[in-house]
Amino acid sequence: MGFTVYYYLEREQPVNEAERSALQQHAVHWAGKQWIWEPYDLNLSREPRADGLLAYGMTKPHPDLDEHGDELDRLLAAVTELSGVVPGATLHVSDDFGTTYWDPVGRIITHDSAKAAPIPNYELGAGWVPADPDAALDEDDDDFDDDDERLESLVVAGLPNDGDFAWFGMDPGSVRLEKVRRASDDKLRVTAQVDVGANARVQFRTIHGIARDADGMAIGYDEAWLDRAISDRGEIYGELDFGPLGLAHAVEVELRIECVYKLKQELASLAITPRYRRGDAAHRERAPCTATINQEFPVESARITAFCVTSWSRVLEVMVEPVVSLAGAQRAELYLHVRGFDHRNQCIYRTSPSVHLLHEGVARFTINDENKAAERVCRIDIAARGEIEACVSIGRFPLPA
Repeated sequence: MGFTVYYYLEREQPVNEAERSALQQHAVHWAGKQWIWEPYDLNLSREPRADGLLAYGMTKPHPDLDEHGDELDRLLAAVTELSGVVPGATLHVSDDFGTTYWDPVGRIITHDSAKAAPIPNYELGAGWVPADPDAALDEDDDDFDDDDERLESLVVAGLPNDGDFAWFGMDPGSVRLEKVRRASDDKLRVTAQVDVGANARVQFRTIHGIARDADGMAIGYDEAWLDRAISDRGEIYGELDFGPLGLAHAVEVELRIECVYKLKQELASLAITPRYRRGDAAHRERAPCTATINQEFPVESARITAFCVTSWSRVLEVMVEPVVSLAGAQRAELYLHVRGFDHRNQCIYRTSPSVHLLHEGVARFTINDENKAAERVCRIDIAARGEIEACVSIGRFPLPA
């Protein structure tokens, strides 16, 4: 699948003609190298921006670094050169896995996050032109001319709240649609602001679009590869091509996003008082306990029960049933990191049961009588780690006539 390197160049003052020309020459030079996977990408802002962003690019090096690692080296060399093209500009560098940064002091690419310049949350939107003029040519349309491209912002009003916005902290106003009118066809550009929370990381894979007519019938479909990883807040962006006249009779578009939601959160703390019946007869009864649940998305709650079991030994049996928002989920697996403590707050028990939420839905673990842990434990802390793979609907959007 590979990964993508992102780079942003900003300065408070906009570029002059000489600096714009230098950026174009830089882009043409590096785009002309022998790239196996993706050519070097750089886009320039058409107009001055409030955030000072002058240029940005995103390039996917060859995923086989053992065989083609020189391509990543070439990309990082190009980005390093970019840092010096515009005097006084600041460079920011990142990748999908948070391992590549720009050190503004040493002016080198680094993998040490402590030396990295913080990367702002840019809202790219529209208003960009490729720095390399040849990059504006569509490989499927040799006659494409960038001057023929026109952006038409679509005002989305009265959007019904039928999307699963809770997944990404979105609301209807978080999604922006623009119709890209070109000589050969029309495309729909989708930009969305997302807030996945501080305890999660979401890998956005693909955005799916279904164009529908006035009767609700599907008259067009396309998907755009996103390959964008976001922690906390960020922006996703893609273009959907419904083919010639694919949007001509469409009155709405339905959007879905394919993603992998990676989470980690403290789930619950269980105060418990084990009580076991004396004697040899087998017995099982509910253990008095009080659970404090940390209610966060997507594991919003948990149902927890505990039992004191007496047979040939004493065993504390605990059932944990996470309550998770699963709209659109196709795979959901959690690992519960469990720690048991005694009255002196010493950890006397650890385990990590897993639970497939779409299958069994319940995790079970037992604390046996080794070192009398089943009798000594008085608090159990449970943390959740895992992944939820989903195709999430973000709603239907009306398209103006």
